[in-house]
Amino acid sequence: MQQPFLAEETKVATLSGILGRTASRWTNQKFRGPVALRDAEPVGRPGAGSDVEVATYESDALFVVDGVALCVEVKAGSVTAKSRSGNAQRLATDLQKTLRDGNEQANRLSRLIHANGGVHNADGTVLDLSEVMEIHSIIVMLDP
Repeated sequence: MQQPFLAEETKVATLSGILGRTASRWTNQKFRGPVALRDAEPVGRPGAGSDVEVATYESDALFVVDGVALCVEVKAGSVTAKSRSGNAQRLATDLQKTLRDGNEQANRLSRLIHANGGVHNADGTVLDLSEVMEIHSIIVMLDP
């Protein structure tokens, strides 16, 4: 497995502490899923016996605590100098892009867990998450 970036590692460790030292189920894990989110239906192995186009995606962290899955994405994108100088339009654009990208990534994982009760790892194994009753996304930005 690829080593997580320091920023991701630090934020995951912080979340672990907040969650009572709960270890993440994974950090910087690759998983397989449909390219179109509308295709996130229970289909067994992604793409097996179907015409659904699948791809490999990456998730920064996944926590499962008492039946609640937390899909975590750490976004390293910074707010630009124009935003910091008070340009409200530029700030809105910077935040929208960073938050939208993170939300799309976390939402893909969330929908797969909901539809399939688990996730197909890139190596072909399946992470069974049938105990998950609730799913939430957390987008972490590095800017203060």
